[in-house]
Amino acid sequence: MKSMENRKNLEGAVKLIFQPGEENAGGAEAMIRDGVMDDPAVDAIIGLHTGNLWKGLSSGMVGYRYGFLMAAADWFTVTFEGKGGHGATPHLTADPIAMACQAYSAIQTIVSRETSPLASAVITVATINGGTAANIIGSSCTISGTIRSLDPETRAMLSERLKTVCEGIAQSMRGRAEVNLTLGTPPLINDREITDKLRKAAIEIIGEGSVAEVPEPTMGGEDMACFLENVPGSFFFLPSMFGEGKDYPHHHPKFDLDESVFWIGSAVMAQFAMTWQ
Repeated sequence: MKSMENRKNLEGAVKLIFQPGEENAGGAEAMIRDGVMDDPAVDAIIGLHTGNLWKGLSSGMVGYRYGFLMAAADWFTVTFEGKGGHGATPHLTADPIAMACQAYSAIQTIVSRETSPLASAVITVATINGGTAANIIGSSCTISGTIRSLDPETRAMLSERLKTVCEGIAQSMRGRAEVNLTLGTPPLINDREITDKLRKAAIEIIGEGSVAEVPEPTMGGEDMACFLENVPGSFFFLPSMFGEGKDYPHHHPKFDLDESVFWIGSAVMAQFAMTWQ
């Protein structure tokens, strides 16, 4: 940032946008609503993610990709309502845990049997909660998870089918299902022209041998995608993991970062800002 401050021929203005609420899928949208892209208006945007999502990139490299980079990430909660009772008389109940188990299995076929093999899609049921005691059939059971996709048509189909499947199974088992869907971040799509300029800026900083195109998108979500719906831009990766045996994945309790390579991200961003036009 200091080098940009002292560069007399820097054209335009540079905004530094940090990332509150990214994991809750709302930070970027809130900032956009509050005018972060205005006064002065933003013409292009770049963003950075550290860590290591691709095993082929080592610490201190820069990873870029043209086009689709990250998935849309939506959230769902389904509550199955039945009729509770004693474990000795299941025929007098409408078991919501049984409904949830049937729904869990059926949800898997939405991807495997209803989604094109050429489309990327993931539905993950991450929690299931129901019951209060070993000898009691409860009256409700809740599952929750995420729906991930790369294109709008698949995204809409997955949500619609999950709702239909869960409601149908609950009804067939003498219960009901309340399905709550929350749209999260859209797919993250990098602009080709901006990405190419970013790639060249990274090469200027660390050399061509340390800059690589990532081989495929990741199904993780990222609210940088909200900014990219408004202006052209690019999101890149800076692997910053310790050596083999310590390269724990994101959200692992032992996840850690090699802070000695952080300067690369700042330098690449500064170089891009000074040369992008």
